[in-house]
Amino acid sequence: MGSAVLGGMDHQRGRGEHPKIVRRLRASPDERRRLEACREYGIDPRTFDGEPTVERHEHYDTDGHLTGTTVVTRESPWDAYSRGEALADLVRRERIHPGCGNDVEDAFNGDVRWYVDHTMVCQACATRDMVLRGLEKQHEKDRAQPNTPAWSDGRIVTVRPASEADMRAATKGKAATLTRA
Repeated sequence: MGSAVLGGMDHQRGRGEHPKIVRRLRASPDERRRLEACREYGIDPRTFDGEPTVERHEHYDTDGHLTGTTVVTRESPWDAYSRGEALADLVRRERIHPGCGNDVEDAFNGDVRWYVDHTMVCQACATRDMVLRGLEKQHEKDRAQPNTPAWSDGRIVTVRPASEADMRAATKGKAATLTRA
């Protein structure tokens, strides 16, 4: 087994091209949630797991000689209850349908009756959808060939607010697409 350099650090490789830790994380949704909670709360996994923090302070005299040490052990503020709350909130957020913002259990339940709370238009999504409709129109006569991707296969259209440079390029006819929804 060799090692792979990932982010400037050596990591032992597992089978294939991924480090062993990546393979473990891919196989464990619970471990991914745990690390996501740590990242969200800005803490290391050991603190999240409830391990105490140990600090060692060295004391020196005016001549620079070590005169003693103090060891401080701090209890982790993360107990089983707070970990459970944080992980449950992550699961709740994972279950939100991106299209409507409702829990997927309700969103796909045909027996649930719905009330329209309010409507709004995402200008970025509207712009992206307009571009996709234009592309569909351009390619409406194209026929997909066997074993050949169609024009829309894998196509991702991203949008962003237009910069000043984008605006200048649009006035010179050099912009790929500059539109307002």
